[in-house]
Amino acid sequence: MPTLTTGYQHIPAVVDICDLAFLRERLEHQTNQLLLMRERRDPSAERAIFQTVNDGDQSAIKVFRINQLLSQDHELALYFLGHPTIQAIGQKLCGADAVPVYVSAQFRHMGESSTVIWHQDMVHDRAGPIYTIGLYLDDAWSQNGALRILPDTQYSKANIEEIVRQNDGASQSQSIPVAAGDVIVHDVMLVHCSDDMKETQQRRTLYVEFRSPERALQNSTMSDAWIKSQQGLMRQAACFYELVRKTGNSEGTEIIKQGKELHLDAVDIRFETANYLHP
Repeated sequence: MPTLTTGYQHIPAVVDICDLAFLRERLEHQTNQLLLMRERRDPSAERAIFQTVNDGDQSAIKVFRINQLLSQDHELALYFLGHPTIQAIGQKLCGADAVPVYVSAQFRHMGESSTVIWHQDMVHDRAGPIYTIGLYLDDAWSQNGALRILPDTQYSKANIEEIVRQNDGASQSQSIPVAAGDVIVHDVMLVHCSDDMKETQQRRTLYVEFRSPERALQNSTMSDAWIKSQQGLMRQAACFYELVRKTGNSEGTEIIKQGKELHLDAVDIRFETANYLHP
């Protein structure tokens, strides 16, 4: 399988203006729905992580992360996952039968109470490839929530405090500026964090993690049947993306009806724990 020699790759202009408009509109709608559900104490809102954002003397609750995006907004997740370049990247790195194991969204806000500190998404035995693809819906730079990495740390299983110390923290790190529509792919073991939001109000990113089927099977909660359903999801997503681009219609289609019959809600899946640098 191909590998990312530095642990990441920046791919400019993966999606076009039409894609960005669709994804932003769907994500804004879903965000508003989640905030309403939280106000109503709807248990479904528990799949999102909220945070307090301070603006001077004012504070507000904002969405920080949406987990299990397929269950929250089927059309948004399918459109993202069905994009030809997103699928091509996953298959190049994890094989033609690559398995998408989750789709999520993350938000950064100026004045936020939560930050993204140094971490590895997971630590594994590297017996098979696992990569995360992040599609940026907004520009990001060193003053505005950009991804910051410690290059070439994806092979290290040392204590993360030691990894950061050996790389001298921020002095050896690299901030990766991106434009809206760009993708950053990174090895899940690459040590990374996110710069603070200082110049704009928000930065939004969609994520999908891909694994080879052999690697996915090493997680005991990812059964062969579940893996096959996720591979089927790739085909459904590709058809859905093509249909929406041709017709402009994303709801009530037969593809959506078929897709919802797949095992999309990963409630029985237990993901490996991320490795964070604790203060």
